[in-house]
Order: sequence, then structure tokens, then C-alpha cells
Amino acid sequence: MSEEEYKARWEACRTGLASLLGVAIKAVVEKYSDEAVKVIAEAWKEANKRAAEIIAKRAGIEERDVRGVAKIIDDMDYNYGVVGEWVELSEKRGVKIERSCPVAKYFPPQMCDLFAAAIQGLGEGLTKKPGFKASLPKCIARGDEVCEIVLELGG
Repeated sequence: MSEEEYKARWEACRTGLASLLGVAIKAVVEKYSDEAVKVIAEAWKEANKRAAEIIAKRAGIEERDVRGVAKIIDDMDYNYGVVGEWVELSEKRGVKIERSCPVAKYFPPQMCDLFAAAIQGLGEGLTKKPGFKASLPKCIARGDEVCEIVLELGG
């Protein structure tokens, strides 16, 4: 399989999975309300908390602060075709503006909360600091023009 063929297959797979995930979250919200999203968010947070060290080791990430979490986010963004840049990045704080996300159009607004929880788990797992905070004050799936990821390492 050529690289071009592989990329086309990955794009189709990514689109299909994003669409199914969006449909699943929408169905869960319609049947069980936003309370169900909180349950999923907690599960994603805990799963990523456990996976953070494994992901960092696989990717050769040595920083155990906001910079390390930023590298994991960049790796994931690359895989999903997200285009963005860190407008602020230090050991204790990071702000990334994502201007393009090819999968956001498949997601209901609740996906923003789920992604924030997933990033929160990565941060807690990688930094091992209870003061780590992740938020998405802006999110394309919520109707914003960009996604804004804010990472803070307090305490």
C-alpha cells in the first residue's frame, strides 16, 4: 500500500470513527441527559490518567509538567488532523489555539467537556500534581471559531 493510499484510508477511518462517536454521544445525551456525559467524562479522565506515563514513554516525552502534556496533545492533534499553535507555553501554563479540526463537525457540543476531561486525566497522570487544571473555554464543536485549550499547573 502506498503512503498516499494509507493516508486516504486513515482519513476515511478517522471520519467514520468520529461520526460514530458523535452519534453515540448525542444518543446518550438524548436518552439519559447531560448527567451521562459526566459519567463518560470521569471514565475518560481516569483512563487517560492511567495511560499518561505509557503515552509519554512511547513518545519519548521527559517533561512532567505542562510542556509534557502539550507534547501529548500535539501528538494527538497531529493524528486527528487538528491544526493549531501554542500561543503560550511554559512549565506551569499553556494556551493552544486550534483553528482547524476536521472531525469537530461530527461532534455534539458535549464533546468539548469530554475532551477537557480527557486532557485533565493526561495532566494529572503525567504531572502527578493535584493542582493541574485543563479547560476548553472555546470549542469548535460548541460553535466557537476555534478551540482554546488552557493548561495550568498550580501548587
